[in-house]
Amino acid sequence: AFGLGAGVNPTLAAQVAGVSAIAKVLFTTEAGKRILLAAKDVPPNSPQMANLLMQAQKLAVAGGATVGVKTAKD
Repeated sequence: AFGLGAGVNPTLAAQVAGVSAIAKVLFTTEAGKRILLAAKDVPPNSPQMANLLMQAQKLAVAGGATVGVKTAKD
């Protein structure tokens, strides 16, 4: 019999948990909401978007959210 977590990649699970934590910070804090509202008018891949993404990352780290950004090298 398989347990509830059978077959779950631990690295992927950690990344999903990190993304969820960042989303929670962005949607539940005033600073996060401001970042999201500012991002709606910014073109993708622009310097302004890069700046907003850096601000979001800093906010998430300050809020205790971390994301594993390691990639497989195979």
